[in-house]
Amino acid sequence: AVTTTYTVAGTSLGCSSTATVTVSVNPLPVVNAGADQTVCFGDAVVLSGSGAATYVWSDGVSNNVSFSGTTTTTYTVSGLNAEGCMATDQVTVTVVQKPVIAVTPSSNVGCVPVSVDFENNTTGAINYEWDFGDGTTSTSANPSHAYSTTGCFDVTLTAYTSGGCAATQVFQDM
Repeated sequence: AVTTTYTVAGTSLGCSSTATVTVSVNPLPVVNAGADQTVCFGDAVVLSGSGAATYVWSDGVSNNVSFSGTTTTTYTVSGLNAEGCMATDQVTVTVVQKPVIAVTPSSNVGCVPVSVDFENNTTGAINYEWDFGDGTTSTSANPSHAYSTTGCFDVTLTAYTSGGCAATQVFQDM
């Protein structure tokens, strides 16, 4: 546990001799993989070890280099200090799936004014932001909207999970 000097004595055929050796005990590094993280599917993740001189991560991760989170994984980092001692730590990156957007309008053709009910079949979301393409918006899950001008409108839906992960889809000329 500590640096110690050991002495050994020996006798052979009436002769005796001693030798000493000092065993140095170097401290282990205190490696820290960082706090567990929660990210949205496909978002950038950067893992950064601390407490050592060099780091080797599991699963092909490089220290301080971003990568895309696609599945929940516990990563292990091994840190080596200047004395050659190694320690490890782990961090879990939880990946939250983004909502899957699906929308069906009650109609996509009509005479002005035309009222459209938007059936929202999105999965995995709890909050919604609609842009109806004519300058009006809504946060309703299944909104109705009256179009008062002629034209084709790009309808955009952004859906959010409880963890804040978002998915956006634009329906061109809906």
